[in-house]
Amino acid sequence: MRIENLFPTPINLIDIDDEPMTKALHDDIIKADKKIKNGMPDGWNAKLRTSFESDFDVLALASFQQLQKYIFQNTKAFALALGYDVNAYPLRISDIWYNIYRPGDWQEAHIHTNNVISGIYYVAAPEKCGDLIVHSPYSEQMIDPPQTEATIYNSASAAVHPRMGLMVLFRSCMKHSVKINRANKARISIAFNLMM
Repeated sequence: MRIENLFPTPINLIDIDDEPMTKALHDDIIKADKKIKNGMPDGWNAKLRTSFESDFDVLALASFQQLQKYIFQNTKAFALALGYDVNAYPLRISDIWYNIYRPGDWQEAHIHTNNVISGIYYVAAPEKCGDLIVHSPYSEQMIDPPQTEATIYNSASAAVHPRMGLMVLFRSCMKHSVKINRANKARISIAFNLMM
């Protein structure tokens, strides 16, 4: 018997070792969040604070300039590994926003439509602050057969444990969600989408 993995679902995990940048991002987000109203769209069922639909320009802050370099460096490498022609069609950031998950906050399963690569950078991630859950494209099938063990062939989802300085990249069509923050501190992340 020969099993071949025809359509894998890749994610890229990168540890960014830049504590001064991360601290500056943290401080800038906390300051900004005191001045703007929650930018959560009406259609979201989630519970969090976000700059997603606000007038706040994340890229205008000085602390985001270094992060932008890390985003382009790592998304280009990921795109090349996926076989995307980023030399002829360069990646560009189409959206970037911050999310603050206070204790008890969470986010429902969703995708990022009309983009090619999406990512998350963790600015603050205390213990038990809520895993990122990535969902299998087969997770909504009609029948879920009995299993003897969870494997890469039958798992409906997988967890990514957030930690400060971690960048997670994935195809924008990959469904993902955020578990409830059970820590006593906020989890802060920066999310972004890229187009070609």
